[in-house]
Amino acid sequence: MNLFNSILTSIVIVVIFWACAFFQTSIAHAIQHKEVGASLELSKKANAEKVKVHKTALDNAELVNESITKIINFSGIKQRIYLEDTPQLWQRFNSDTKIHKLLKQQPKQIFVTYSALSKDFKQADVAIGYNVIELSKFDSHHTIEMHRLKRLLAKGKYSDSALTDAWKSIDYNKAIDYVLEVHDLSNGTDIESTQLFVAYK
Repeated sequence: MNLFNSILTSIVIVVIFWACAFFQTSIAHAIQHKEVGASLELSKKANAEKVKVHKTALDNAELVNESITKIINFSGIKQRIYLEDTPQLWQRFNSDTKIHKLLKQQPKQIFVTYSALSKDFKQADVAIGYNVIELSKFDSHHTIEMHRLKRLLAKGKYSDSALTDAWKSIDYNKAIDYVLEVHDLSNGTDIESTQLFVAYK
């Protein structure tokens, strides 16, 4: 992994998160959820059944059938830490030979979640890992339900100011379930783009 980029991104996020959590005003944020709905006839026997077409948060793939929800499971390391110690957790992940030996191929993405935030926003359960489909085996996994996510940053490279603006757009008046980072990798090693999401309870 590009350790410098990982640590730099984590430090920026921690600083922004604290600043927003403690100083955000109680201005209501209008959140608009957009979804594309379409009615399809499945067969002559079930021509009355309707299904919805949803855009997923990561790849905008259309999912047919309202009961189908895109789920991503990832596995790696997880630890409850002070957010200021996030760079050390990244170092631990990067040097974890056990998880990297389980990779079946060069990984395409790294997933990072910040969950179970403490009331003072100083601690969280931080998980860093790979999609389980890229691993030959795994002991445990963490689940991301794509339909619950609110996008803060679309895929791309961002300046510090853009990251700051994205974290400011989190509604801290709501209960936060987790914040998700998705890092796209180049050649399985370097972070080439980032996405940022939040899931509310």
